[in-house]
Amino acid sequence: MEFRSVTGNYHNCTPLLNNTGDVLVCACGSTVRLVSSKTGELLSTFDGHRHPVTCLAFDTKNPSMIYSASLDGVVLYWNIKSCSLKKEWKLDVCVYQVIVPLTKQNEVYLVVGKSVEESTSTKENDGANNGSELVITASSDFVNGSHAAQTMGKEQYKLVCYDLLTSKIARRLAKLHLSTNSACAAILGGDEYILSINKRKLFLWNIQSSSYIGY
Repeated sequence: MEFRSVTGNYHNCTPLLNNTGDVLVCACGSTVRLVSSKTGELLSTFDGHRHPVTCLAFDTKNPSMIYSASLDGVVLYWNIKSCSLKKEWKLDVCVYQVIVPLTKQNEVYLVVGKSVEESTSTKENDGANNGSELVITASSDFVNGSHAAQTMGKEQYKLVCYDLLTSKIARRLAKLHLSTNSACAAILGGDEYILSINKRKLFLWNIQSSSYIGY
């Protein structure tokens, strides 16, 4: 089996494969790289961010479009084929994960942390390429970033619903108190529930009522 390696900040941002499996989308500092999963060749780059990229998530309704977020609270929506920016949202809090609903329009769920003002000065270089290496093979598989664990610092996180039309947080679903350095969330049951992970525990939330169910 042939092995290839690609460098980038994979400890902070999980790489993704596109729906056809031939393009690997990965972050390297403030840049998003599109790499051939077959040859390892750099196909193109997206330079829309000015700070380290923290997460990637494909649009579940349009596989050519992707969301990316960076340490300064900027969420970008862009086309991976043309690397052209379609829309931008600016939050005043750091965004560590974008969770795209399967059916719902005009909203996403975000795992957010402290304010940009607090965080940017201390984490400016956290997403830079500092030697992390990802080894990929012909059988390598990467899940959608909306379902993947994102490595984060020890701080307090919130799971929120963000309205893309009004550019505002519509509601807060949960407050995650993390003592470890990783967390993740995923949508279940046809956009009815969100499963979050915190300190090796699972938490199930009803999206409509923003209520905690159990686990």
